[in-house]
Amino acid sequence: MRALLSLMLAASSAHAYTIVVQDSSSLRHADVEIAVIHGKLTARVDSDAHGITPADDTLLYDGPVGTTSFARPASSDWDFLGVGAGQPIYIWSQSNNADRIFLGINSEPVPAGTFAAYSESDPRVTSTPTRWIKMSLVDVVFTPPDGQPSADAHFSMWNASGPAITQWMASSDGISASDAYYVLERGHSHVNWGFTHRGYYQITFRFSGFTGSSGNLIPFISEPITYHFGVEFQPLVLVPEPSSALLALLGSMLAFHRPARKPKKH
Repeated sequence: MRALLSLMLAASSAHAYTIVVQDSSSLRHADVEIAVIHGKLTARVDSDAHGITPADDTLLYDGPVGTTSFARPASSDWDFLGVGAGQPIYIWSQSNNADRIFLGINSEPVPAGTFAAYSESDPRVTSTPTRWIKMSLVDVVFTPPDGQPSADAHFSMWNASGPAITQWMASSDGISASDAYYVLERGHSHVNWGFTHRGYYQITFRFSGFTGSSGNLIPFISEPITYHFGVEFQPLVLVPEPSSALLALLGSMLAFHRPARKPKKH
């Protein structure tokens, strides 16, 4: 019995990621997908290779080593990346490139009219009343390939059109309210994702918008949702807490197999 319980616990504690990996076929496209499920705003991963998977269970990966890095341009316009001119920066491009992951953001499952149109004050988007969903950066945790936690890495998100750069997020100068991206209701778009080091990133976002109508806007906000990024590195397992269902099952098995008490001697 003890051997059986040990085996069950070991199996429950090592949970493999669904790995959304770059591929030379048509299966390299994936999205951070925003949805409303049971009345709650949430987000997950939708990929051509695996369909819809939970963010917590999915590793977004591109590699192998030496395939995603570029030398940072010299212009000070690129200082937000967090590395010096000429230093390597790991970029997942807004363009669809062969053999590379093509990671977008969409809110296509959201029913039309779920969000209220409002005038956004952020100068990076139009101030015309629009049904926006805001994707805000909450936290960036980095672990290098040697497994030792480290804060010496940064994440950024931007769009580029010729020399024009629209910076959406950058952890290099600290995380603030300006670290945000805007998605149209039922929209689909692509950005550049930047990382300063090889390794494993746990990047947490929060999604928000408004319901109701003009003059009566009601905030609609998700819980923080963490996405897992493997930048030329694949951590293979998560180690979650045992689920309540598993604990209940183990408890019932222990009760069923409890040794009978010996009769008391008189």
